[in-house]
Amino acid sequence: MKSNGENELIIEAKNGDIHAFEILVDKFRGMAVGYAYSILKDYHYAEDVAQEAFVQAYFKLNTLQSPEAFPSWLRKIVFSQCEHLYRKSRLPVLPLDDVLEVQSKEYSPSEIAERNELKKQIFASVAALPEKERTITVLFYISEYSMAEIGSFLDLPISTVKNRLFSARKKLQRELVEITGDTFNEQKNIKFKEIIENMDNRLQKILSFYNFSVSDIKKFDNRSDAFKITDDKKVSYALKIYDKSGGYDVIPGENIYHTYEQIQVEAEILHILSESILKTAAPVRNKTGEFVTDFISDGNNDESSVYATITSFIDGSTVTDNNQILTSDMAYLTGVSAAQLHLESEKQLLSLAVRRPHKRQDYLKKLLACLSYGKEKNIFTAPQFEMLSQCCDVVLDCMNQLDDDPSYNIGLVHTDIRPVNCIYAPDKVTFIDFTRSVYSYYLYDVGEMCLHGDFGGNSDVQNAILRGYHSVKPLKKGHLFMMQVFFAMFIMWVMAECVMPESMDAGYKTWLENVLKWFTDEVHPGLISGKGYINPSVFKNIDEV
Repeated sequence: MKSNGENELIIEAKNGDIHAFEILVDKFRGMAVGYAYSILKDYHYAEDVAQEAFVQAYFKLNTLQSPEAFPSWLRKIVFSQCEHLYRKSRLPVLPLDDVLEVQSKEYSPSEIAERNELKKQIFASVAALPEKERTITVLFYISEYSMAEIGSFLDLPISTVKNRLFSARKKLQRELVEITGDTFNEQKNIKFKEIIENMDNRLQKILSFYNFSVSDIKKFDNRSDAFKITDDKKVSYALKIYDKSGGYDVIPGENIYHTYEQIQVEAEILHILSESILKTAAPVRNKTGEFVTDFISDGNNDESSVYATITSFIDGSTVTDNNQILTSDMAYLTGVSAAQLHLESEKQLLSLAVRRPHKRQDYLKKLLACLSYGKEKNIFTAPQFEMLSQCCDVVLDCMNQLDDDPSYNIGLVHTDIRPVNCIYAPDKVTFIDFTRSVYSYYLYDVGEMCLHGDFGGNSDVQNAILRGYHSVKPLKKGHLFMMQVFFAMFIMWVMAECVMPESMDAGYKTWLENVLKWFTDEVHPGLISGKGYINPSVFKNIDEV
């Protein structure tokens, strides 16, 4: 439950009040660290995750729909950061008892040794609990939150919190768990204001690599890695920061997007597209004539280094601005721009496109291998995995068919055409963020773009996207079915993202249950029969060539 004062703090923080957010950090720090620890079983990692989660939360506050949703919203960000750390390091985690040391004048050396040994036993017992019980035990006994606060954070009724806590109590000695709370909460505080100031200093140092004076810096909405900068001549640019370990893809299980080579290729693609009919943002060269800046912010410590690029600024708005609604006309222009991108790929981008990561047959095999991990973890039943395997067979068959005419079907694919990555002007749509562009089948773009939930699931809007695309790059016989096949592939990729981490957030579990039912009832039968599974009204007035 949340007081009116806390709601006001959240509103003030959304309006840019750093001090208000610092108060929220103090209140929720133990919750964030405790939840991260229950997943990672390593206190130092949990602190790092909580710190980064609060930074991400600060930059994404404008996406929070209501103050009441803040606890569960923060939990999802913490879980996402745990996933990111797991992917980044793949290191065995250290239990909390290996890093806790009692340093107090109140205890003698022998008492300190005795308490440390006791804590080792306690945290070994806590770590051995089932994940659901471990999370609530850490938050209740160690981070010292109430059952109501825990329920709000985890999106659980208080009765469920009580039941899980009761179950855990039977496995632990309560008095042993309670004495560790002080030590857990006495660890270093998150110096949020200092973090923000350090980020500002880093931005200024990155900008010193370029030949213009900056008069203003503003963060883009919904993004913690992109900033609008304005120089002393009132010319605006877009600065993007690339975490060197952040371009992870679940299929190869490694960073394949945020490497110097891939960011360089992305910049070269934008350079060409900026001079084409698409008029995308044009990359700006730094003082050494490079599109990509390799910046190390802390001496020679590569852990603190990032890549950065600056491009021209595209005027217009996204549908996230002022709750703007995507109209059919805007959707039609989105389809037109997607087709123009694919035509430009055919004409002058293929040599660059083949240097991007590939999403073709080999990628599909790796996707299926990732999904098999879900069966090993008993997330998928054997029949469910067999169903997904048969869906992958249909995708493979479509890929092989499209290979018969590669010049028309294969090239640069954006893979992330959704409203947040579209700048809308009255007569055109400009795509941004080509970070995850790949060498693949154009119909992958068409299927994901048209059927993606971010376009509202509105059949009229989806139909407008398809009509716009079809007016520039005609869809051939069988393409309407194939775009549904590639959308199913995209959904299976999201499934793999869910099952690969060691732990899974409750929200993802619910999503996975629902999507598996959808695949069982509609997607799989539609793919196997060749009839598809999408509402036919999406395809009205579109005659395949």
